[in-house]
Amino acid sequence: MNIDDAAQSLDRKLKRHPLFTAVGVGEENGSPALFLYVSDPKRFSLGDLKHGYNGFPVLLRKMGTPKLAVGVK
Repeated sequence: MNIDDAAQSLDRKLKRHPLFTAVGVGEENGSPALFLYVSDPKRFSLGDLKHGYNGFPVLLRKMGTPKLAVGVK
């Protein structure tokens, strides 16, 4: 499984969690990593994800719910 497939799978797994916002793909220390964006990292428990997901490290990042920007050109 490549990192994009892992990100899509993790998104499907977490999409109903109330603190979950999105999954991102990037690098940490030069290696591919999954970034888990949540509204409150202090209240979100990684649980088994702290050991990674499908061979990729999972890192928490704070991000609220995205909102449509009205009037932006």
